[in-house]
Amino acid sequence: MRSAWQLQLTPLDSQLAELIDSLITSGHDKYIEQMVMQEQGGDPTILTLHGNSE
Repeated sequence: MRSAWQLQLTPLDSQLAELIDSLITSGHDKYIEQMVMQEQGGDPTILTLHGNSE
């Protein structure tokens, strides 16, 4: 059975926070499936990872 998880990070540094709203990493078990970086006032940058599933 797959155990899904999500980790949301927000910058503490004020200079970085002016550029980046958040970074959300999600996956299942020990695998990262997607990373989404949300820029302040901008579009998200999405990285989707594909690999062999067990």
